[in-house]
Amino acid sequence: MNEQLRQKLVIGLAISNAVFLIVAVGSCSGSHRQKLAKDKELYARIEIEEKLNKMMQENKALEVKIKEKDKALEEEIKARSESGKLLAQERLIAQGLKEELNKLANATVTESVRFAPTPKN
Repeated sequence: MNEQLRQKLVIGLAISNAVFLIVAVGSCSGSHRQKLAKDKELYARIEIEEKLNKMMQENKALEVKIKEKDKALEEEIKARSESGKLLAQERLIAQGLKEELNKLANATVTESVRFAPTPKN
């Protein structure tokens, strides 16, 4: 009887060991799946962070370009304003010279008419 009890005990322990082995393998499998999911999520986060950094660098470069263009535009506006002022001054000078020329022409015509010989009949 002792031998029979020993065999039953060995069979029971073998079955319980098999159950524990199956549970351990299942647990390791689940843990492995969770680790893969975590690694996949970490990889996705790293990719997104790299894209974000790249976009931020591009944004900074574009901001620098915008500032340069704004500065160039300001200079262009300033130059155009100065050119407009110079043009207005030149127009005033030209108008003054034209008026003076007209006065001289009128004076010359008047003087030539006054000193012109009168026709004799």
